[in-house]
Amino acid sequence: MESQSWKKALIYAAGAGGVAALLWYLLREDPEGQAGESGAAASEEGNKKRGGQVVSAEDVSKEQVVLILSQMIESQERMKIHMKELTAKLIEKDVDFEETYEQVSSVQPDDPLERHGLSMADFDRMLTMYQSDPQVMQGITRIMGMADPTTAGAPEKQKPMSEAQVIAVHAFMLQELENLTKTFLAVKGKKDWDMKTVTLASQVIVGAKVEKKYSLTSEDIESAVMQNHPSLSKNQEFAEISQKMQGVMTMLIGAPPG
Repeated sequence: MESQSWKKALIYAAGAGGVAALLWYLLREDPEGQAGESGAAASEEGNKKRGGQVVSAEDVSKEQVVLILSQMIESQERMKIHMKELTAKLIEKDVDFEETYEQVSSVQPDDPLERHGLSMADFDRMLTMYQSDPQVMQGITRIMGMADPTTAGAPEKQKPMSEAQVIAVHAFMLQELENLTKTFLAVKGKKDWDMKTVTLASQVIVGAKVEKKYSLTSEDIESAVMQNHPSLSKNQEFAEISQKMQGVMTMLIGAPPG
């Protein structure tokens, strides 16, 4: 995989099946580089406060890359559990965005990249350096949301979905994300928001709407996307929906305070 493709692949594969990591990694896709720069500065400051040491992407070893990937996977798995619990609560009872944000913030684990003082661009370079290593590739595959044979559920438990159904679900997610963005932008100036927490709160709310309407979990949708990938990768409608979702997320996390 080419160097410049790592980040886009992570965004697409981990998030295409749901709002999931699409939201997580879009936060790092600031076109002007502003989010990455401020994030890196905040990370370095955080490491100084904790007495940590900022890792240089150029000097990192393969073992360090594997360690960071394992920490990202652990963080991701912990957050998935919390997100499922919060989603279940929202299915039972609707709450507003601010309350959901606070609930997400209370359970959100720290970001391994921030812990090591790394930006997404640093991480991208590190992955490229060791892209042929089997351990690194295994870690990337897991972060991208592809099934791990040791942890994946039984195939018979996965709900079959056609290409048309996958597209319909994503169109609904886009609509709900657009509505949520309008709501958020109307209250954005009320307080200082952590944009990563905003993306995760958005995931919970949209995920609950999808599960309530279609009885499909994010895992069901991710699995269906992977199963239909050959046709979806050539489907113009799916591509347009995905592109619009990225545009909405840019608007959500990139707009100035109101």
